[in-house]
Amino acid sequence: MQFPGGRVEFQEPMSGTEDLKKVVETRVRDIRFVLDQLALVRRGPGPDARRGLPKGLDKALDLERVGMYGHSGGGATAAETMRVDRRIDAGVNMDGTLQYDDSDFLPVAREGLDRPFMLMGKAGQTHLEGVLAVLLGPLDRLET
Repeated sequence: MQFPGGRVEFQEPMSGTEDLKKVVETRVRDIRFVLDQLALVRRGPGPDARRGLPKGLDKALDLERVGMYGHSGGGATAAETMRVDRRIDAGVNMDGTLQYDDSDFLPVAREGLDRPFMLMGKAGQTHLEGVLAVLLGPLDRLET
């Protein structure tokens, strides 16, 4: 990321479950911050009152109907943010998982959601078995 003034910061390489947990937790906090800021914009006059909002923007924000989607880690972030923040009404995870690794699941996979959430994946690949095993128990117990 390049900051004003030219300073550049690079992402440190991630390794392991603890790094992934930290990434998801940080992204969830970021999304909640954005929702808080949008609420301020909606109330007006906005975070940068010197310039004001573009005409009509405050009325275009309907924070009573918020959806969130993401690809891969962004989709996991959408699910986990929904778990901790009721302001998000529905979500989609496109080609992502709800697991940190083979045996460690995000809290949302263990606890579930009470609002619509779609998991999407490509043909021949699914993370459904892992999520179902968390929510329902071992799959060999299920009748088909």
